[in-house]
Amino acid sequence: MLRIEVLFALVCVALIVYGSIVVITSRQRRQLQSTVTGARWEAAHFAADHTTRVVVRKVVPSTGAVLDEHLVAVVADDDPNYDARFLQAMAEARQRVALFESEEPHAG
Repeated sequence: MLRIEVLFALVCVALIVYGSIVVITSRQRRQLQSTVTGARWEAAHFAADHTTRVVVRKVVPSTGAVLDEHLVAVVADDDPNYDARFLQAMAEARQRVALFESEEPHAG
């Protein structure tokens, strides 16, 4: 009889642990899905190592978290054609934003 009671107790503990894991992981999955669903693509630029890097990145507006980033161009700060190259890179980045947004399932 003692073996059955011990076995029953172990099964109960295992079910409680399993249920807790399912609840926690499903809550995290829902939070991650809502974060990804609310994210949007944007063109951006930043300075690094005496250059300006132009990127397209997917950002969560509520938190500012960057989910994905693609480098479009790197323009040296001392480039004599800096303005023209920077503006061209930003225009290309905006085109990529439009392309990426059009491919999103929630776009439209």
